[in-house]
Parts: sequence; structure tokens; C-alpha cells
Amino acid sequence: MLTATEREICETRKEAAKSALLFFKGKHIKSANNPFHWVGNRSGRQAAWNTINNYRTNDSHLASVAQTVENVSATGVGNCEDKAVVLYFNLHQNVRLSISEHHHNVQIVGSVGWDHSFVIISDVDIQPRQPVDCYDLGKTCCIVDGWTEDWHFPNMSLNELNDNHLRSSCWIRQAWAREKIRRHKIGCTNANILGYKHVKPKEDRSLKLR
Repeated sequence: MLTATEREICETRKEAAKSALLFFKGKHIKSANNPFHWVGNRSGRQAAWNTINNYRTNDSHLASVAQTVENVSATGVGNCEDKAVVLYFNLHQNVRLSISEHHHNVQIVGSVGWDHSFVIISDVDIQPRQPVDCYDLGKTCCIVDGWTEDWHFPNMSLNELNDNHLRSSCWIRQAWAREKIRRHKIGCTNANILGYKHVKPKEDRSLKLR
């Protein structure tokens, strides 16, 4: 059973996640490594791969947060790590998180042993080279996955999700990704490799889209 404070924290994170994910729907962003986006369009999928590889090469592989947002927005394509950066940027601009009296740690993270990047909003600050199990992040942890355009609270029971209106519907690919995330440790190694500093939105409002 969640406390009143936990419910408030989760509600804030839920709305922030939903708002951040709207970017992909509004701009119809596709992933080159998502086969469902390219059914019957092999040439389109290859072109998307070429576009992503090109902007990563030219920008020293996701050299800056703002530049990555520009690349994804301008080209209409991006894979999981590109989308994670966009989410990171959008969550830093989120008013709900910024004005909240509670601690909301936003990090770009990756699944250890599975090539996948996403964002967490949690109370826990994952340290470099110290991966954690998903359940270590607590009940109020919200996972925001740009690749599947999905948000969820992985450490709550079904009853808790339903009772607190925190259950998000998912289809088969999203359910598959959720289960994969649960089965792998979560680390911030991907974020460190990409060069992004994970900070609380409340403490850093300096990110500006050029």
C-alpha cells in the first residue's frame, strides 16, 4: 500500500513521463531497429539506419544533448539511446518535476547484458560501475522507454497500480521490453559512455535547445 506522499510522487512522475513521450508521437519518430515501423519497407529501414549512423558520426556519437534532440527532430528517426537522450532533455524541462518539493532523480541508464537504453525517474542515484536490480529502485521508480514509447512502474503489484491509477496499458512489444528490463541489472554505464551527466531537473535548468 502506498503512502499519500508516495502516491503524489508517482502521480508527478507518471504525468511527466506521459508528457515527455508525446514528442515521439507528435513528430512521428521511428526507430531503425524497430521492425514494426518498417513492415514491407526494407529500403526505408536501411535509409533510417544510414541517417542515424550519419548524424552520430558527424556529431561524435551523440556529443551533446541539445544536438541529439535536433537530429532526432529534424530526421524523424532515432534508436533507443537517441530517444533516451530526447526524454532526458524533455524531462529536464518538465514543470511538474521542477516545481515538485520531492526528489526526482532523472538518469539515462542501460540494461547490463542487453543493448538497450532508457530513462528512469526515481529516488535512487545509480552510481557508475555499480549496477542495481530493478527492484532496488523502489516502488516509486518510473521507467520511461522511448524505444517502445512506454512508461511503467515496475516494482508495484497489479493491485497497487490499479488502486492508484498508475497502470499503463501495453501491447506485446512493450510487455516484452518490460520483462527484459526486469531480468537485467540496470546501470548508468551507457550514460557515462555517452557523456551525459545525470542531474535532478530542479538543480539544472541550463539545457537549452539551440
